[in-house]
Amino acid sequence: VVAGQVEINYDGIATEVATTVGEIQVVVGSGTGKELVLSARTVALDRPRDLALLRVMTRASAWLQPSGREGVDMMETVWAIGFPHGELLASINANPEATVTGGRVTALRRDEKGQLDKLQTDAALSPGNSGGPVLDDFGDVVGVAWAHISGSANTGFAIHLPKLRAFLDERVHRRAAAPVRM
Repeated sequence: VVAGQVEINYDGIATEVATTVGEIQVVVGSGTGKELVLSARTVALDRPRDLALLRVMTRASAWLQPSGREGVDMMETVWAIGFPHGELLASINANPEATVTGGRVTALRRDEKGQLDKLQTDAALSPGNSGGPVLDDFGDVVGVAWAHISGSANTGFAIHLPKLRAFLDERVHRRAAAPVRM
């Protein structure tokens, strides 16, 4: 995803949960012949939304584009890319390949200010999908997989793209304004 100055690769996964600001490993091209393990640094965290802003000092050849639209429609088709259940679906001695699940936007959830906050979808989301892109039929990012309700039949949630942009813009501007430490 290209969002301002921040890039998130469509097939990149963190091999450990980014719970603190620091160094982690990211797998790009997981489960393919082009798999790379890269060092990344956690720049910022948004714990309530389970988001981490990572800095990876390399570029991959394929990137997803954020949607140019501000909204999505009820019953719009969406596609979630992720790694459901993480390593449970991996083969022996290999990382898992990405899984794509499809569904529809089943509700538009708003925050306390009445702004669209989360997309509810019936696309199958599981642990391991969190942080993965949610795409429209054009392949553009409309959100980021966030959570699902256990025990329910495909009730998942994605953070709406403008909320993700706000998180990124806030973190990028905060870093730019921060004094340089020597």
